[in-house]
Amino acid sequence: MKKCLLIFAAIICSICTWGQVLSVVDVGNSILDKNNFATAKQIFKQNGLVLNPDYLSQSPQTHASSMLGEDRFTSLMASIDAYSKTDKRIKQVTFLIGGYYQGRVVDDLKSLGYKYTGKIEWVTLGNGVSVPQVTYVKGVKRCLIQDIDDGVFQNIIFKRNK
Repeated sequence: MKKCLLIFAAIICSICTWGQVLSVVDVGNSILDKNNFATAKQIFKQNGLVLNPDYLSQSPQTHASSMLGEDRFTSLMASIDAYSKTDKRIKQVTFLIGGYYQGRVVDDLKSLGYKYTGKIEWVTLGNGVSVPQVTYVKGVKRCLIQDIDDGVFQNIIFKRNK
């Protein structure tokens, strides 16, 4: 009977672990805390974000990216940008996420001590489309959340104030 209970407990723990959704907030915040391009790439790898090969990037010394998911709901694109080849501090961490990852973004920001600035801004993306953007701040760190395609996707951008 004890063996059955132990096996059952192990199965439940495994299922709970497999069911956890990657927290883009935890990843982005950790990268800003470390503020180093090489360490940021390691944080991506530790969280299951397989880096695209360097040859896919025009600037592999300052840019790294990863993609997950098979459809609009489960898709995640992530990128890290450093300031320059000689300044490896983090300029920005960006996540473009589908609905699967959106549910916990605000709660995760609040649990890490980020505060909502209380205003909605409209920003224009590179393709000319205007989208709503809200900002959360924690000390010198900012997290910008942009709703894209009527909320089907969210662009989550982590930056440091200069």
